[in-house]
Amino acid sequence: MDADALRAMAASMPVIEQAKGIVMGCYGVDATAAFGLLTRVSSTTNLKLRTLAATVVETASNPGGSTPGPGSSSCDQVRQVFHGKAST
Repeated sequence: MDADALRAMAASMPVIEQAKGIVMGCYGVDATAAFGLLTRVSSTTNLKLRTLAATVVETASNPGGSTPGPGSSSCDQVRQVFHGKAST
């Protein structure tokens, strides 16, 4: 792995961790399952994991004032990102 790839990986880790936390809260799963879901969606949508994670974080951060949690509009919007119903 070259230096640029390492820098990109290091820079994207915080956003991936944030996205994992959002997925954990919205889906009621543990960190391993949340990461698995993120990687599956990344693979099936042909998006880089860090790009998907940034979209999840941005989507959950701008839901119209709702706090992330099961049944919140934030989680509904995150689910839409995963199901391809929101722009990425």
